[in-house]
Amino acid sequence: MNNIRVNEGSSKAVFEVTGIAGQLAKLSLTDGSATGGSTSPADGTVDYGNSLEFWHAVNGWLPYTAGAWTPIPAGGLLYVRTTVVNDTALEGDQTFTLTALNTGGRGTTGTATIDDTGGGVIFTFDPTTLAPTGTSTSGLNDDTPVPVVTAPEPTVPPFTANLDPAKDTGDLDNVTRITEPEFVLNGGPFLQPGRTARLLDPAGGVVGSAPVTATDVQSGKINVPTGQLDDGTYTYIAEIVDDQGKVVASSPVTVTIVTDRDGVMPSIELAANSGDYNNDGIKDWEQNNVAQLPVTSYQAFLQGQSAPAASFGAIIAGRPDVAQPLGVRLDENAQLVDIRLQPVPAVALPQGTRAVSDLYNFSVTSIQGGQLSDMNVRPGLQTMTIIDIPQGITANAYLKFNSVTQAWADFTNPAALYGLVDGAALLDTNNDGKVDRVVLTLTDGGPGDEDGVVNGIIVDPGLLATVGPVITGPSGGAGSSASQKTVPENTLPVTQFTANEPVVWNIAAGTEKDLFTINNDGVLQFVSKPDYENPLDIDHNNTYELKIAATNASGGSSQQTVTVHVTDVGVPIFYSANSAPSDRSLSTAPASAQQADQIQFYAANNNTPGTIPLKAWQNILTGDWFYGRADVPPPYACYVERPEVVLGGVLPAGQGAFDVHTYLNASGVTQIMGVAAANKLGLLEHGYVDLGSAYVFASADEVPAVTIVGTLA
Repeated sequence: MNNIRVNEGSSKAVFEVTGIAGQLAKLSLTDGSATGGSTSPADGTVDYGNSLEFWHAVNGWLPYTAGAWTPIPAGGLLYVRTTVVNDTALEGDQTFTLTALNTGGRGTTGTATIDDTGGGVIFTFDPTTLAPTGTSTSGLNDDTPVPVVTAPEPTVPPFTANLDPAKDTGDLDNVTRITEPEFVLNGGPFLQPGRTARLLDPAGGVVGSAPVTATDVQSGKINVPTGQLDDGTYTYIAEIVDDQGKVVASSPVTVTIVTDRDGVMPSIELAANSGDYNNDGIKDWEQNNVAQLPVTSYQAFLQGQSAPAASFGAIIAGRPDVAQPLGVRLDENAQLVDIRLQPVPAVALPQGTRAVSDLYNFSVTSIQGGQLSDMNVRPGLQTMTIIDIPQGITANAYLKFNSVTQAWADFTNPAALYGLVDGAALLDTNNDGKVDRVVLTLTDGGPGDEDGVVNGIIVDPGLLATVGPVITGPSGGAGSSASQKTVPENTLPVTQFTANEPVVWNIAAGTEKDLFTINNDGVLQFVSKPDYENPLDIDHNNTYELKIAATNASGGSSQQTVTVHVTDVGVPIFYSANSAPSDRSLSTAPASAQQADQIQFYAANNNTPGTIPLKAWQNILTGDWFYGRADVPPPYACYVERPEVVLGGVLPAGQGAFDVHTYLNASGVTQIMGVAAANKLGLLEHGYVDLGSAYVFASADEVPAVTIVGTLA
């Protein structure tokens, strides 16, 4: 049996079954991808008929009864046909199979492929006898959809808008340094007299517009300005509208403004001093090493271009040079970055320090392809930057802040003016007592560079401050926050305070501050002599507390808390005669009634707080005596302690009315007295050596009665 490819437009599909004449065949149909069934309606659900016909030379086409045996006619060829259903659905190739079995059970098959895409053949028949006559390719059916061809729209040139290259860098792009760029709208036929070109922001506001002129119509394009812009990216809608306001063409456009990268918007840099702070003929917004901005406060900085003109100053990368505009030689390779003012960080400032400006924060690096100028031959890369504050700020220090360590450091150093050291030099250029210029010398990765890394970027957050003076009181050392002093009763003077610079002294606070006065020389004294037996302090324990303050010319103030202890007049100390004619020992009682008025000094009363016992030693070889604090050893190992000599207590150095020194000569003779007494006797001229203030006594007399111990040799 043959395989056939029949076009869906053929009414019949005809198979040829060959065999021996008279041989019997049983026929059957089987679906493949095609579906057999009723041939009506032709709705695509049935592809071929499920009944067969075979050709009889005499009787023509006879219907085949399913399961019947049909003989092969003379000539050995049997034609078998079935109906093909022609529908309009595009189904592609679909198949079904005809099977013929002989009486022995052996069979043969033929496959019919129905083609509805213009392929295959159409089986033909004699119009009279209906005998099969062959095939034809005329009138083939094709269910492939015919594409709808529409007439082409009239070609309209595209409407586009871009930055005008002629007024920018010459390149056709959307990035510019120009702060007042213009867009060129390529309108072509959309440009007609009476129409308007315009730019709209995302909110629909008109940014810029221009009427279409005859020249624009002729050139096919029109320019529309944007007005003043700051650094950033802007998106607009470019439009052409007719005289009725109807939009006839539109296109989105974008522009990115990149000026000098310093973080200060061009509109701010243009807001004062005609936009040229250093008067070098170049607008500051065009310079990578000059930035003009409000510098007096964080609040003024937030106001931006609306800040008062008097608040504007500048940050400049360069070094002092009187021959240059504004007295600054610019570092042409320097790039200022991220300039801003910030509030003072909520980190406690050093004691006695007060911030008088907000935090100036900026970085210095090199321009692309450049290298920062090295301002000094010292190791590392030094750069110099100037902060100009024309209004001036009363200050005497520049503090650096490290946001990583959350620590402040005083960066003030006058030598930084010349780049010799890292630091900040504070200048008063108009002699009004205020700082109006800060010259910073910074080393990449050095102590003034916040990131601490040698990376070509120097980060410099800092502020102006007033630092109070360093106070030295009666104890605790220079700069101590507290000190104390012990004085005997009936004594007006207490102590004298000093500072490291000229200051104005005053008593700032304290529970007993009204009982004291302090003069211009820092001398603190009682208003009236204190009485040990009738104390006036609030606790009535002869301990007085107050706080003194010192203020310098910059307004910086430091304070020190002072505790004053008032003691009883003390224990009188005498020299008592002994067997050695060259020396005498100390005693709390006179050796005789005649010596009762020979008081050498007053030892502290044992009840006085903080006293130290006084001891006596004797040289067993010479008989010489040595007196000193119990915690201070004698000058030579041959001295033996004499515990039977009880002398009371003494106060630490600086706590009594005067310091008692120990004087020793080459013969081992010891003298114990104050410096004033020693000077009166000329001990040093007589070969005595001052061993220092081994102890101090609370004495009612500034210079006690003078008695030579032994003889002056």
